[in-house]
Amino acid sequence: MLAAMTARRLGVAKLILVAPYLCYMRQDKAFHSGEAISQQIIGQQLAQWFDTVITVDPHLHRIHNLSEAIPGTL
Repeated sequence: MLAAMTARRLGVAKLILVAPYLCYMRQDKAFHSGEAISQQIIGQQLAQWFDTVITVDPHLHRIHNLSEAIPGTL
């Protein structure tokens, strides 16, 4: 987040995140009242900070396509 926001502030037009593993992407539903759904939160943040996300292990559980977790990805 710090590097992405700084790069944007410095004028970088396109940011690509290359992450071997995406932690916090497995929890795709709340199991208890008030529990955070980390996949939605992290996916939305990654979509805001980066134009493209490339990963080897997206750490997904109930969905099978990264685009379902990170809006705007292929």
